[in-house]
Amino acid sequence: MDFRVVCLLASLVVCDGATFPSGCTYQEYTKPIGVYTCDFTNASFPVALSSFSSPNPQRLKITFFNGNLVSSSVFSGFNAYDVSTFDTNYRASLEISCATSGTLGLSTTSFTDMTYIQELRITGCNLDSGIPANVFSGMQLDYLEIDKGIIASTDSASLTGLTIAKISTVPNPIGGFTIRNAQLTAGELAANFFSPLTSAVSITVDNANLINVTSGMFSSNTALQTINLSRNKFTKVSYNLFSGLKSLTSINMSYIDWDCTCTDLGFQHSLSSNYINLHGNIQCMTPTSYQYMKWTQFYFNECENKDYCFGVPGSVSGVFCYQWHQILFYFLLMIAFVASAISVFIVINVRRKMMQIIREIEAKKRKAFMKVKEALVRGRDGQHAPAATAMMGMKERKWIETTVP
Repeated sequence: MDFRVVCLLASLVVCDGATFPSGCTYQEYTKPIGVYTCDFTNASFPVALSSFSSPNPQRLKITFFNGNLVSSSVFSGFNAYDVSTFDTNYRASLEISCATSGTLGLSTTSFTDMTYIQELRITGCNLDSGIPANVFSGMQLDYLEIDKGIIASTDSASLTGLTIAKISTVPNPIGGFTIRNAQLTAGELAANFFSPLTSAVSITVDNANLINVTSGMFSSNTALQTINLSRNKFTKVSYNLFSGLKSLTSINMSYIDWDCTCTDLGFQHSLSSNYINLHGNIQCMTPTSYQYMKWTQFYFNECENKDYCFGVPGSVSGVFCYQWHQILFYFLLMIAFVASAISVFIVINVRRKMMQIIREIEAKKRKAFMKVKEALVRGRDGQHAPAATAMMGMKERKWIETTVP
């Protein structure tokens, strides 16, 4: 069982070796680096970096927050944090947790003194001013999470200047961005919202009232390996939503009420052809005749005679479309195979005939050699050569007997 120590006094506190300002607590779970928690309603802000020691506030949590977050009003001296003192067993983290129905006003000055952190969590906050442009600029995070609360609006430049990537020096690096249980008032994210996250390997928008999913939502996120869009209110996605994501291996779209049409289910083909795992059964909610049925049943029954090559000339086999350039490639490949087979046959046949001719020539040479040898033997023994009959009316001639010395 973890042993937990919580210390809170009315002035600067020294507890179990840790020093921290009043209104804050230090929680140690039998680990070298615990968590400092500062109550926004009790602590005196801004809290100074110099008021924390043994250990340094590598892991910091602000609770019961309500109001505008301006870095200089909440944090003092944190821009001078010595990152060489990091305990690499933990991420340098900051969590902002709001009071019940509390608001969090973000601006470009919210995190200017906290760019050293590696993990940022915003929990239970109503972002009534939304997520403005450049609010996270200059931060290099392993993980960013917005959990619960409300997100009134987003901007196409909300994440500009932010880097999210796996940080190799932290334990179990994630490289992820998550919005979970935080309701998007507009039902959508701004165009190009995720575009700056070119190094992120994981994006989650789970139970966030996402109604509209634009076709280019992930077009710039080429390093993505996993996408989670579960428990949202969209009913369809464009067939090319995941195109160009060469590293993508897993998509979760559980608990979605799908409008089943031949066009809107086209994205399934790109997933299967690129070996991408889809988690969560795709079940139709409309049309009503296919309600709660799997998409494949709808597709076989309704889309066989439909143009689900999406306007590109091609041929349909089952539920798959082979576009014209694929057919041309296979045709040329077949021609190349046939030509290669013919070439091999010709080479083998020519070689066989050449070998036969060579054998015949060798046989004739051996036969001629034997005749010459026999003639020489007969001449040496004093025998007459056989009489020859002249052809074409020529007179018969006899061999002159000769004696071989």
